Amino acid sequence: MCFGKENMQASTREELLVTWRALRSSVENTGWSWMHITSSASFNIMAGVEQPQNLESLIIFFPSLPTIKSTGLPQANGFFVSCEKLDSKPGRWIVLSRSPAGQLDMFATMATDIIHSLITIRNHSEAQNYQELIGRIKAWQAFMRPDRSHLTSEEELGLMGELSCLENLITAGVAEDVVLSSWVGPDGGIQDFHIGSGAIEVKSTLSQDGFIAKIQSLDQLDDGQRNPMFVIGCRFSLSEHGETLPMRVERILTNIINSQHVADRFTLLLLRAGYHKSHAEHYFRKFTNPEIYIWLVTDAFPRLTQGTVPAGVRSASYSIDLMQANSQAVNSIDEVILRTGAGNYGVA
Repeated sequence: MCFGKENMQASTREELLVTWRALRSSVENTGWSWMHITSSASFNIMAGVEQPQNLESLIIFFPSLPTIKSTGLPQANGFFVSCEKLDSKPGRWIVLSRSPAGQLDMFATMATDIIHSLITIRNHSEAQNYQELIGRIKAWQAFMRPDRSHLTSEEELGLMGELSCLENLITAGVAEDVVLSSWVGPDGGIQDFHIGSGAIEVKSTLSQDGFIAKIQSLDQLDDGQRNPMFVIGCRFSLSEHGETLPMRVERILTNIINSQHVADRFTLLLLRAGYHKSHAEHYFRKFTNPEIYIWLVTDAFPRLTQGTVPAGVRSASYSIDLMQANSQAVNSIDEVILRTGAGNYGVA
C-alpha cells in the first residue's frame, strides 16, 4: 500500500484506521505485526500493532542512522515514543504509539500529519528527515498536553490578529519563509514576531470603545533587546460576512503561501499555537477584516519594564488602553518593514 502525496490529507487517515483494524485482528497473542505504508531512500514508514497491549503505532525506520536510547524522546498525553529494534536490520527505529488513554481519532490525525510532513521532504537527508520527525512530534506534544483542548475565545481572537499581521507582512513583500521564521509567538517568544532587528507585539480586540491590551510581563514591551519595537492593534468586529479562524487559515494556505514546504511550516506553527483543523467546529465566530493601528514603542509609550519599575519588583502583568498611547503612530506595515530592516531579508 502506498499513499500518494496528492491524496494524503483526504485518504491516509482512513486507510491508517483500516490498516490498524486489520492488524489487530490478525496478530498473534504477543509481538509485533506491521504493514508497509510508504518509503524513500531516507526512511520507511509502517503502521503497526503490538500485542498484548493491542495499541496502534506508527513506525519510522531510518536505515543509516545509529540506534539511540528512548530516553529524551518526546512524550505526551495521548501517545509515547520509543526507539525499539524490531528486526535484525541496523538502523534507527522510532515507534510512535497510542497510549491506553489516548483517543484513536486524534492519534490517527497526528500520524497522518507526520506521514505527510515526511513525504513532503522525502528527498532530504536522513538526518533532516529525522529532525523533521522530532520537530513534528514535539509540536503535537505541545498541542496534546494535559491542560490543552481547543483554543479559548481569547486565544482564538489573538491568533486571528497574529494571522492578520503575518498575512500583511507577506502581501507587503517580505518572503514567506522569512515571515514564518519571524513568527516566534507559537514557540513561546516574548513578542509575537522577531523580524529584522526589531519586534512586533500584536494585540486584538472586539471592543469598539477603547482598546484594552493585556501585557504579560516586564519584558514584553522592553525594546532593550530588539529595536525598534512595534505594537500592532487589530480591532475586529463579528459579522456574518466575515471569516472564521479555519476559513482564514485555509485562505492563507490557498492564496498567500506558494510552496508546500512553507505551507507545512505554517501548519506546524499553527499546531504549536494550539490550532488544528480537527477542532474547527469550535471556531464558528466570523470576524471582519480588522482596523489596524500601529505604534512605535518609545519612552512615551505606556509600559512597565525592568528598568522603570521600583527596585525589588521582579515581575508584573498589567493592562493598557492603546487608544490613549502618546507614542508615535506608524502609517503602514511598509514603514515597519523599512525600520526593522526586514526588507533586507526578502522583499519582492
